[in-house]
Amino acid sequence: MLTEENRIELELKLRLPDSLAREAEASGLLTPQGLEALLREEVQRRRVTRLFEAADRLAALPPLTETEVEAEIQAARAGTLQMYTTAALLAELEEVLQRPKFVQRLALAGVTSHTLVLGYAALARVIEPAEIAPVIIADPDDDAVLACAVAARAEMIVSGDSHLLDLQDYEGIPIVTAAQLLTRITPEQSADT
Repeated sequence: MLTEENRIELELKLRLPDSLAREAEASGLLTPQGLEALLREEVQRRRVTRLFEAADRLAALPPLTETEVEAEIQAARAGTLQMYTTAALLAELEEVLQRPKFVQRLALAGVTSHTLVLGYAALARVIEPAEIAPVIIADPDDDAVLACAVAARAEMIVSGDSHLLDLQDYEGIPIVTAAQLLTRITPEQSADT
């Protein structure tokens, strides 16, 4: 079912070079529909750019060891650790995992991005995010993580994202790396290493 979006009426005044204005008008780009299509394309392009920038930041982080990954999975399965996510975060995760550098790593592990996301979704509780004011201006998509944490009344946010880690906490919720999480849920193991 399609629903009509709420509309805001704006009046724009543009100053364009003559030749550009004539060509844009002849191409139908100066109509309300043409301008809307251009704006939608640009908004989507900027979202994709921010997503790739976030993926590049994640790729630059040192990977968790297999032991660390297994420890987190076991903690989630045992109920020691409850993970929360949203549909939007799952969709973003799948998009990031479909980048060539991740596809190659996943292929070596014998899994697809879709299988990995479904496995994560099975371990996590999928919830509706809270509405929050913008926090991370440099990467607004990161606000989705904060909105999820608020809705879940999370005890901590686990992330490798530098924007989130720079906050250190949000509304009293500490923001830690996966390695820091492991030291909190398995203190006896971290004392031995």
